[in-house]
Amino acid sequence: MKISDFIHKLKLDKARELLYTTDRPVEDISRELNFSCPKYFSNSYKQHFFESPTEFRMR
Repeated sequence: MKISDFIHKLKLDKARELLYTTDRPVEDISRELNFSCPKYFSNSYKQHFFESPTEFRMR
């Protein structure tokens, strides 16, 4: 695994934790974790966890 892939995975895991433990908007979380834009964050999240950040929150 490349270091950039590892860092990306860590950021997504942290995002999942923040989505679960806070009520902060998805846009704020993506900004905090230095994703280039909220749409890229949502797409990456969905590829990794097979659901969007919003879907995860609704469960």
